[in-house]
Amino acid sequence: MLHRIITLPERISLDKFIQYTTDYAFLGIQTGQRDYILLSESDFDNCSKGDVVVCPVSTAVYSIQSLTCEISLYFEAASHYRLCKRKLLLHPQIPTLQRHGTLWTYYFPTRQQVAISGPGAADHSPRAVSLDGIGLLHNASSCRISTNDVQIIPELRGSTQT
Repeated sequence: MLHRIITLPERISLDKFIQYTTDYAFLGIQTGQRDYILLSESDFDNCSKGDVVVCPVSTAVYSIQSLTCEISLYFEAASHYRLCKRKLLLHPQIPTLQRHGTLWTYYFPTRQQVAISGPGAADHSPRAVSLDGIGLLHNASSCRISTNDVQIIPELRGSTQT
């Protein structure tokens, strides 16, 4: 399964955040989770895209035992603290909301009211939800999400993202 790597700011104090940076934009992990590949944006551009993404044979395959920042973030391993570069952000960052198929990822540096509407509501009226920090909204592919002052990032095509 191929995943686009997205890192979002993480609050460390009232007005300070850190954000991990990765060397690669994509992580491909074998179904049995024993091997993985790392792809840059340009590597991914050289792949044939369709229902199955096929990349050139020159792509290195890593054992899950070979720890990198990207794989440690994927497995939420404590080792990412020492494997990943991070940058200090001194001011609250721009809120983001991004759709990935049936999943929405969000980042709100402060509590934010969001209106969610979709076919699940009997009267189709928006439901107000309060969101804060980093999170996921599952099974919301047919929902519309709106709020003030939020950067809504269009869905990315050609990959499954996490």
